[in-house]
Amino acid sequence: AAAFIRRRSGPAGHAQVSPPREFSASALRRSGSGHGDGMGRLLLVLVLLLLPPQAGCRSRGDPDDYWMFVLSRSIYGDIDVGTVLASYLGLLLLGAMFLALGLLTSSLTHHQLLAALIAILIALGFNSIGVVARLAPAPINEFLGRLDVLARLHHFTRGLIELRDIFFFLALTAAMLVASVKVLGARRWR
Repeated sequence: AAAFIRRRSGPAGHAQVSPPREFSASALRRSGSGHGDGMGRLLLVLVLLLLPPQAGCRSRGDPDDYWMFVLSRSIYGDIDVGTVLASYLGLLLLGAMFLALGLLTSSLTHHQLLAALIAILIALGFNSIGVVARLAPAPINEFLGRLDVLARLHHFTRGLIELRDIFFFLALTAAMLVASVKVLGARRWR
């Protein structure tokens, strides 16, 4: 979410809120401090992806048992490590895209709840493009099929790392980050 800088104005000391500098609103820096706040969010997504599914649930077993199971199955069993790593890459790219979407919707409104609801609706829209594409006529079907996020994620889960899928996620992420910077820059001039 976009951070705002508070400053005092007038004798009564009312807090006036102004948007941060343009670049500091991007996912690479935190407003005013220069620390990697957005990269920290992306790191949090990565950590959440790497947590075992039963983390925090002691009644179902030790999380270390999960990683030992995965390691032993990858060495002696039928787990393809390349497919697992490709799936993690796809999920990380999808998480980065949704983080950028959240930043964009947060920059469009002052209300956090409204920004979250808009981001969730747009994310659901991205996830349902494939269904709409199958129901649409031929020219629209091809266009919507290229925007299908789940089909592109499915390539990663099959172990296929295609540059066009990586470029798709990175381009959408970059476009949303640039749009959020432009929105905050335009708001600053009002």
